Amino acid sequence: MLLLSLWLLISMDSWVLWLLLFVASALVLWRQVLSTHDLGYAFQIMLLVFLALAVVFLIFPSPLFSPGAPEIVPGWRASWIVAQGTLSEEGWLLGSGPGTYLYDYGRYHPVDINATVLWDVRFDRSTNYILTLLPTVGILGMLAFGGFITLIGCRIVRVFVRRKKNEQAFDYVVAWLVLFISSFLYHWNITLVSLFVLLSLVTVWMTSEPPPRGFSCPPHSAKRVWCQLGLVGLLIAVTSTVFVVGGRLYSEVLFLRAVAAQASGEPIDQIIQKLDRAAGVNGINDMIFRNLAQALLLKVGEVTTSLDSDRSPSDQAVLIQSLVSASVNAAKRATDIAPYNVLNWRVRGAIYREVLPFVNRAADFAVLSYERAIFIEPNNPINHVGLARVQLTRAEAEEAMAASSDASMQNNSAARVQE
Repeated sequence: MLLLSLWLLISMDSWVLWLLLFVASALVLWRQVLSTHDLGYAFQIMLLVFLALAVVFLIFPSPLFSPGAPEIVPGWRASWIVAQGTLSEEGWLLGSGPGTYLYDYGRYHPVDINATVLWDVRFDRSTNYILTLLPTVGILGMLAFGGFITLIGCRIVRVFVRRKKNEQAFDYVVAWLVLFISSFLYHWNITLVSLFVLLSLVTVWMTSEPPPRGFSCPPHSAKRVWCQLGLVGLLIAVTSTVFVVGGRLYSEVLFLRAVAAQASGEPIDQIIQKLDRAAGVNGINDMIFRNLAQALLLKVGEVTTSLDSDRSPSDQAVLIQSLVSASVNAAKRATDIAPYNVLNWRVRGAIYREVLPFVNRAADFAVLSYERAIFIEPNNPINHVGLARVQLTRAEAEEAMAASSDASMQNNSAARVQE
């Protein structure tokens, strides 16, 4: 297992991982110097090897090829610009809200990103966890996070600086400290956040005075009753979570089947059927409704370009109108579910543009949709291009209507002259 971990470290060749390995090894060696407990000669040699490898690969590149794709995140400058823009517009105290960095980046990322291949990439996290947390929770949230870290740090200092030996707790302290340092160097996901919370609780538990000896719950006691009530509440929460997550997972499976059906060239009717089932199972997933709207629009194009001898012109018109209405309603549902997702407004604007001959004031609705998309992501050129296309389509339609009106007036005039 140790050799496999070293091989993964060398293959990934991440300076963040090497730096964290260096810090962890140095802390354990420092513990060996100050402690009377001997860790063993072989373990000391292994720590020295870790330190040497960390220093070498922090300076020189790895000779092995990385098996995975590199992670791409915004740089320090772009992350700081996003944080500044969010806090200045949304408020310094509370920020934009937890879990909203995706929308913060779309609205406040620097314009020079458009000169790179990442101009239309929407990042949901910053270059590190601290710069991801700052614009979303604001100054008050950062003060709360800092206070939480300070309380744990004071407990650790009180236990170890005062020479109170707690060898068992030191391992947890090192793991907690290394993970905390990584928050300034790496963009955490939900797994790392949960691990940090768990390590924080364990560290507080292990550095308590006196050290914990276990947990007892005597029968016929108030503590036992509360434990039973807590267990019942936990079971209810777990059951509810499994039910909700199971439904969402099933909708994702149906959505993936629809994507696979499109990739394999299946008829559009089967794709619409699968997407409609997925939307019925999970009615709060905007991605499903967004793709359903596009699929219905493709069906409109298929019906208008094909001639069905078994269907009368009036039935054909009714079918087209129903498909157009369903497509527009699905796009509107997507924007209702996630009004700050720019992709939903782009699709809604594109659908209104395409159904302009069938929907009254469709051009106005398309303009409003793209203006909303520009408000959400003002620095993304694709939104401005979409608005320009709508204006051009509307101008062409008005020109065609004017030409048709002129031709009709000329025909009426010619008929009167002949009379």
